[in-house]
Amino acid sequence: MLTRMFSLKVVVQALSVLVIAITLSACAGKPTVHVYGKYLSQEKVAVLQKQFEEQGFKAQVNSLDTPVSITENTVLYSLLLKDADTLERAVKVASESGFKVNLVQPMVKGNHWYTKNSLAMILFPQEQGHNGHIFQQDLVHQYQVNSCDVPLTLHLKEDFSYLIAGKEWSDEQKPLITGNWLYRQYPYIELRGFDAEHSHMYFEISRRMEQDQISRLQMQTLTPLEPYELISGCSFEVGQRISG
Repeated sequence: MLTRMFSLKVVVQALSVLVIAITLSACAGKPTVHVYGKYLSQEKVAVLQKQFEEQGFKAQVNSLDTPVSITENTVLYSLLLKDADTLERAVKVASESGFKVNLVQPMVKGNHWYTKNSLAMILFPQEQGHNGHIFQQDLVHQYQVNSCDVPLTLHLKEDFSYLIAGKEWSDEQKPLITGNWLYRQYPYIELRGFDAEHSHMYFEISRRMEQDQISRLQMQTLTPLEPYELISGCSFEVGQRISG
């Protein structure tokens, strides 16, 4: 009797190990899709993630900046995809979620994510319009002054508040150094102080490419439309390296 019970226990344990092994193998065999969700609403991201998982993908959402050279809905894929229909299924999921994929291309360098059975889905809101491919999320940075004697910084935050720092402020200036920023129409941004209802500052957004000893850089500059005394007429800028 004891021998039979022991044998049954061994069989159950063996079956359990087999089930776990099969489950892990199935998970390992799933292609991974990295969804760039920075520009999408949480609702859209949730729908995409659910649909990808229902179609046999492992979906990982990130809020990374998109490669600056990509301006339309794009799939970047690994050359080591296991199944021939993976790309077709991924594009179908995006299409059924309201995102028409305009470009499909292999990722051969620049990111280790795509060296195995994986791909990236880079999507933009349908209502983006043309807007110079600059979204509100692209403006969220801490900017430094450009060619200016005053060491100011301008921090545009995700909650649409801003902070100007870098020197001692007079009582008259303090109401303007914090407030809300608004991006209603490209290429202009407005800074509106919390305690200065009728005191606004306006900046023009521009981009340019530069090259240093390491790589190319995309510089994003905010140039004041007037030589505002608060910021000594300074422009602000931030740079993003372009790999590859």
